Amino acid sequence: MNGPSSPFYPPRARWYSRWLGRLECLFPSLQPRVVFAGSRLGWKGWLAGLVVPGAGFWLVGRPGLARWSFGIHPLLVTLGIAATGFPLGTGALALAAGVHAAGLVCLVHRATVDRTLLLRIGSLLAPLLLYFQACLLVGEHLFLPLDVGGQVIVVSRLTDPADVRVGDFIACQPAERRVPGFSMGSDFEVGEVLAVGGSRIEFGPMHLRTRDGVLPSRYGMPAQGTLALGEKVWFIWPTEINTRRNPEVESLLLQAAQVPHRALVGRAFRHWFGRAQSLP
Repeated sequence: MNGPSSPFYPPRARWYSRWLGRLECLFPSLQPRVVFAGSRLGWKGWLAGLVVPGAGFWLVGRPGLARWSFGIHPLLVTLGIAATGFPLGTGALALAAGVHAAGLVCLVHRATVDRTLLLRIGSLLAPLLLYFQACLLVGEHLFLPLDVGGQVIVVSRLTDPADVRVGDFIACQPAERRVPGFSMGSDFEVGEVLAVGGSRIEFGPMHLRTRDGVLPSRYGMPAQGTLALGEKVWFIWPTEINTRRNPEVESLLLQAAQVPHRALVGRAFRHWFGRAQSLP
């Protein structure tokens, strides 16, 4: 006799189940299980708990918290990168580090016999130090947010001076272009490259002419005369300079506008995650 059909349906496999199963076969110590104090976790498990956000929850048998961590952590990191230089980005990265630290603290609490306060503090600080060092490396080698005149401008640290062209906006260090009689308005300065090394510039009342074409004159430029740029120098007219009374203001401005390649910090992105940057 046929009975009533059961409303229960076995759960379907997720899209990542195939890859997760292969990972568990490759690293048996990473399979989800309840880890008790004093049990042997192995160096692979500890390494996964330290490097992979949420892996600590997975190893102590809390797959729900682990999946939540796997999902929220990439979103927080993406938000932190998109809003880099703003308080929102800093807060998002701090939350991402907190999610990472929570999994490691949980793993240390369940898998160690010696649950001293020092060990717990160390497991909490390790991800924070890891994220801090990662931010330093990213700012040194990939991209860097700069505070320029109250505006956040993100620049690429992968810029080769030989690839800079007329019309690019680059960030430079004012210390390399400091001229007696002037003071820079911010720690970094972003300006448009008007001419590259080896160019000859002819100044006019309303324009300046270079080998790359004719450009409109900037405020404070000479109304006449010429300037020959040396090699490995860009011509970038200063945008944030406060002048004092000086009989040689014009020559000092021309000197400050000649930026050496060693002053390069990076080339500014015109758009950053869909946001148009406020370039001078």
